[in-house]
Amino acid sequence: MVKSQSRGFTLVELLIVMAIIGILMAILFPTISAVYRSAMEVQCQSRIGELAKAVAAYCQQYDGKFPFVNTTLYPANDWLFADTTSTSLTQTNLNNGLLVKNKIVGKTDIFFCPLDDLTIKRRFDQINLNGKGVTSYVINPSITYSNKEPDGAGTGRRVRRYEEFDPGDYLFFEEGEDALFSVAYMLPDARFWLTGRHRDGGYIAYMDGSVHWRSKADFSIEIQTLNLPAADWWKKPGNRWNPG
Repeated sequence: MVKSQSRGFTLVELLIVMAIIGILMAILFPTISAVYRSAMEVQCQSRIGELAKAVAAYCQQYDGKFPFVNTTLYPANDWLFADTTSTSLTQTNLNNGLLVKNKIVGKTDIFFCPLDDLTIKRRFDQINLNGKGVTSYVINPSITYSNKEPDGAGTGRRVRRYEEFDPGDYLFFEEGEDALFSVAYMLPDARFWLTGRHRDGGYIAYMDGSVHWRSKADFSIEIQTLNLPAADWWKKPGNRWNPG
């Protein structure tokens, strides 16, 4: 009776198998990474779109008015948070935001892009933001923030109505990763930029609830066409930022 003998891999064969596995991993990993990023982009687009719909729902409930309360904070922050006890933006809580308080928005995850690597820091360390923004998505400031009253006299605040804007006017922007101001709105000047995390661009939600990708470069060119000092952006009506 002949006894069968099992034969193991030789060192050369083992090295060949390991090399093949390494090559396959090198081929597959970029594809897997690209699929992952694509899925996260779809989720990001969905989240900013849901925020746009949430604001529209809020306006329907409150006589067409955008989220606004008379707090010590700039009113353009009220959609995200409203703290009547402190002037410090770093001492606010996302659960104080008018969309959350009115149960129009549920989980605060909707305020963050899934690819934002500062998300965890921004969620759980609101007291120490290290100069970064408090959310991935920011609102058009001309909705509730203004350097000029509607009658043209003095300075102060105004609250606008949904019907004042055209369907193609800006509502939400996906803010740049290195935004230097802890605010919930974006001014059309060089201090605030559209993100570049999605193929060198980001998503913008419009008043009609649609969401479109814009390149960071094109967005910066549009800002420059306003051709105004940072504090005077509101003086040029008839654009997607400030209809008038």
